[in-house]
Amino acid sequence: MKKIRIRIDAHSDIVFAATGWIFLLSSALMLAASVSGGLLPMPVRLLDVILVPLVLGSVLLLERATPLEAKRAAASEAYHWLSVLAALPLALFVLFLVAPSVVHWEILLPGLAWRSWLLAQGMPAVLAYCRSAGPGGVEESRGAAAR
Repeated sequence: MKKIRIRIDAHSDIVFAATGWIFLLSSALMLAASVSGGLLPMPVRLLDVILVPLVLGSVLLLERATPLEAKRAAASEAYHWLSVLAALPLALFVLFLVAPSVVHWEILLPGLAWRSWLLAQGMPAVLAYCRSAGPGGVEESRGAAAR
């Protein structure tokens, strides 16, 4: 089976884990701000501002370090996960219809928009990394094993 190497470095596991945690923390802060109406303490708001370039940079680093062949091999699985995640805005639509004043939409929607874009851009690289066998590489495709 042909292997495709992901070229970050020996610390790629740390970069990958940090990317996930930064993305989750940034998303949690966005949700907290949208529920509180942006009335978060100043240190929390500053943390949110600092996390934006960190999460963008780390996902783009992972995206750039992953070879095109590996991302192509993971594209169908990425499409599956993105189509599943695309159902989440429907829950927000129900919340908007049932209790529109619970969430400050002017805070939530821009935050969801750029995080959704980032998730869609980075998902093939993330899945390719998850498929990798440590530093050994990434399986070229699932169908390659059947040949």
